[in-house]
Amino acid sequence: MKNLVTIITALVWLATTTVARSALAAPAATCTSTESGNWTDIIWDGCVGGPQSGDQVVIAAGNTVTLDTSTTILSLTVNGTLRFGNDTTSRTLVVTGDVAISSGGTIDISKDKTGHAFNLGGNFTSNGTFDGYQNKNRYIDVMFDGTGQQIIGGSSTPALNDLTIDSGSRVVFPAANLPDVNGSMTVNPGGAAQQTQTVNNGTFNFLQISTSAYRGVDLTTANNLGSTTVGITTTAGEGCTTSGSGSPAYATRCYEITPTNNLTATVRLYALTDTQLNGVTQANLRLYRYAAGGWQQLTTNASTGSASGGYSYAQAETPGFSAFLLGGPADPTAVRLSSFEAQSQAALPLLPIGLTLLTGTFVLFIRRRAQ
Repeated sequence: MKNLVTIITALVWLATTTVARSALAAPAATCTSTESGNWTDIIWDGCVGGPQSGDQVVIAAGNTVTLDTSTTILSLTVNGTLRFGNDTTSRTLVVTGDVAISSGGTIDISKDKTGHAFNLGGNFTSNGTFDGYQNKNRYIDVMFDGTGQQIIGGSSTPALNDLTIDSGSRVVFPAANLPDVNGSMTVNPGGAAQQTQTVNNGTFNFLQISTSAYRGVDLTTANNLGSTTVGITTTAGEGCTTSGSGSPAYATRCYEITPTNNLTATVRLYALTDTQLNGVTQANLRLYRYAAGGWQQLTTNASTGSASGGYSYAQAETPGFSAFLLGGPADPTAVRLSSFEAQSQAALPLLPIGLTLLTGTFVLFIRRRAQ
């Protein structure tokens, strides 16, 4: 009898463990729309009760599915139409993985006076239509909030309202078909934007989103730099480097420029005037390059200025590429004269009156002893 109980107990444990392991190993469900209608009302093929967190969702061609709830899913493929909202309630769609809009697919908004949120944790590919801004009361705000690199690609230009890159995400923008941002683009501290273009004899604007929603780096050169990658990381303070010498107070952006051919060019770096200059005035902006173990100020053909969107810039010619900073002039050591004393010494023909240190230079004021 005891052996029988032991065997039964073992069989129950084995069955329970097998079911648990099967549940853990089960792949995400693929939920495909079978008709047009509200997200919560239509019948989905491949999943019972509609899409859940961790499911892959496909909007089939010919179907128009209206998002009437806020929800989280694993991935989204749009072959038909996904429409945000059937009333004036704001909806949030969180996709923790990739989003793909195929040719003929559409994401848009159904009701006026409604703002929606679309959070993406993976790559975003648009070969169809993303109409996320129709007027000031009808829009979709997009946030890239994944961990690591997120790639924007596709043959079409998505139209967004506001675009945000959250901390920990590095969004790679395409060389062409950049998103059209109607509102503002924000890169939170710890987030980064990146773009690669082929640079050859001309002026090339990197990460210039909708002219003024975001400005990054301009390169002007008569040389063939080849495939060139620009990466800009936003920081909460001066956190670009912990090594090297000669680094002044600098804007809260870190710039990396990596061309195939390391040749001369004029570099222009942008930062937001009101929030990113870190106390440096526009007139005092300088361009610094990290080389030979320290930050070196670039002075050839140097200039500063302002640009649309509330941006300031500094530019100069560089002999090569690496890390760059947009900073202020190096502060000299200042010593103030705090006391003054004159003494009469018969043994000395000269009597010192005062001593001061101005910008590192000693100046000695003297008078001759009366005869």
